[in-house]
Amino acid sequence: EEVTLTGVVLASSYNQKKSNANIYFIVDGMVDLPMYAYGAMGDDVENIKVGYTVTVKGIIKNYNGLVEFDKPQVTAIVEGTEEAIPASAYKTVAEVIDAAYELEPGRALGGLFTMTGVVTGYTFNATYGDANITIVVEGSEDQPMYCYQAKGNAAANVEIGDTVTVKGMIKNHQGTVELDNPRILEHVKGSLEDL
Repeated sequence: EEVTLTGVVLASSYNQKKSNANIYFIVDGMVDLPMYAYGAMGDDVENIKVGYTVTVKGIIKNYNGLVEFDKPQVTAIVEGTEEAIPASAYKTVAEVIDAAYELEPGRALGGLFTMTGVVTGYTFNATYGDANITIVVEGSEDQPMYCYQAKGNAAANVEIGDTVTVKGMIKNHQGTVELDNPRILEHVKGSLEDL
């Protein structure tokens, strides 16, 4: 049975080859249960940004533990800003990381999260202009955070030992806790001695 849900966008990535978007969004303030629209089609899906409000129609299924729309259609897009995203219940970065590590595969934390850490792993993808970065946040050294497809002006210039501040949505992707498509807000050169 088809359902229609409207919510605030946490993350959206556009696939040019398929002309569709993968969208996480929060419905009715349910920050701990973000919905996922995989391969969403519709007018202007390539321009959906974090903080926009989208209306999605389709059949909901459980795909390997991830609750998602199957072949969804975006029927409405309303511009907005990150301020439209409901606040999370977590007070500290350590609480966020602990909660992230408790996520089951396929689940996500509702909200956008900012954290700063020392880079312990890095690869740059010149084709897409983004980087996969692993950071260690002070106080949570045994819980590294993986930044998948991090974007920003500094993405090509990060090195192991540097310190970066990133902002994005957090999910458990097949057992890997990660910030999904985060933005690099700040980049400070460091050295291997910082590790």
